[in-house]
Amino acid sequence: MELKTVSEIVHEIKDKVLETAREAKDKVIETTRQTKGAIDGACGKEKEEQCCGNSERHSRDALVSYSEQWFWSMHQMLQAFNLLLSFFMVLFNSLYFEPKATKVMLERIEWKRKRERYHSFF
Repeated sequence: MELKTVSEIVHEIKDKVLETAREAKDKVIETTRQTKGAIDGACGKEKEEQCCGNSERHSRDALVSYSEQWFWSMHQMLQAFNLLLSFFMVLFNSLYFEPKATKVMLERIEWKRKRERYHSFF
C-alpha cells in the first residue's frame, strides 16, 4: 500500500471537487437550455395560435416550471459554491495553519524537555 503525502491527497480531492463542480455546472446549463427550448417550443411565435391559442394556461405552466428549474439551479450553484469554499478553507488550514501550529507545539515540547532536564539536574 502506497503512502501519500497530505498535499497529494489534497490535490486529488481538489481535482475531484472541481470535476464535480464542472459536471454540475454543465448539467445546470443543459437543463436550462432544455427548459428554454420547451418554453420556446410550446409557445413559439409561429405555433402560438396552434399550441396555446388564446389560453394563457400553457405558457403560465411552462413559465412556472422554468422558474422552478431556475430556483433549483441557483440552489445547486450555491451548494457547489459552499462546497468549494469549505474545501479551500480546509486546504488553507492544512497548508498554512497546521504547519505553524505543529512547529509551535514541537518547540514547546522541546522547551519543556530542556526545562525538565535542567530542574532534574539540581
